[in-house]
Amino acid sequence: MGRLLGPATAALLVLGFAGATEAQPVPPAEDRQRVERLVATLAQEAATLCPLSDPGDQSALDRCRSALFRDSYLKRSLAPVVLWGRPSPDPDRRLKETTLTRFGAEVLSGLYLPLFMFNGQYRADFDTTEARYRARLE
Repeated sequence: MGRLLGPATAALLVLGFAGATEAQPVPPAEDRQRVERLVATLAQEAATLCPLSDPGDQSALDRCRSALFRDSYLKRSLAPVVLWGRPSPDPDRRLKETTLTRFGAEVLSGLYLPLFMFNGQYRADFDTTEARYRARLE
C-alpha cells in the first residue's frame, strides 16, 4: 500500500497533549520551554523513525509503523485522546465547534501517523482561547 501522504501534508495538530498546563492566559516561560523541548524531541524522533522516503516504499511504512507503535517516545508522550486535523479558518471557533478527529494515542501512533513522513521541522505554540499547547510536525 505504501504511504498515502507525502511530506507536504504531514502537519500535526495536537491540542492538550501531555505537558499542557491548567487553563491560564499565558503560561510561564519555564512551561513554554519544557513544551518546546518536548515537541523538538517528538519531531526528531518522528523524522528518525518515519523519514522522507518513496511514498510507495512498503518496508519504510512497516518500519515506521512498528517503531511508532511499540515503545516510541512519541506514543508515550501523547495524551489519551489527541485531536488531529487542520485548524479552523475561523480563529474564534472553539475546539468543541470544530471537526477535528479524535484519536486514542495507540491508534494515532500505530495506524495513522505511519501514513506520514517527517523531516524534523516543527512549530509549537500556546492557544490562549483553549489554554492548550499546539504542536505541528512536518
